[in-house]
Amino acid sequence: MALDELHERRLATVMSVIEDALDRIELLTENVEQGGESSTECLPARGELDNLRQSAGRVRERLRAAALRFDVKRVRPPWRQKLAAELSALWVVLENATPRRMKGYGREFAAGDRADWEELIRDLLQEIERMRQTVTPNETS
Repeated sequence: MALDELHERRLATVMSVIEDALDRIELLTENVEQGGESSTECLPARGELDNLRQSAGRVRERLRAAALRFDVKRVRPPWRQKLAAELSALWVVLENATPRRMKGYGREFAAGDRADWEELIRDLLQEIERMRQTVTPNETS
């Protein structure tokens, strides 16, 4: 069954977002399994990681079946587009971490801490912007 173009795009986007999240989940489970996650959290129970992988596999299979059913192909954006999206997300996180945006989180920063925090966020934002310009050199800010 062919879908309306807008529905098809939406389903393709849903598929991409879920597949990308499953990829990250699988990387995390591999990292945990190999001891790469150093935390005070207890190790996973026997079979817990396998259960996660099996569930991820079922989700992937369901998505493949839906793609066939609705004749939708997953669209993988080019690496530059993916990187630009990651950098945009980082920019939002940093912008929301400025002292002026954090007023509702409790006590105000001490003057020296505020200045140091602002400098940190400003420096990080500048580096993110440099990275963005490297990825999209023809765009203007």
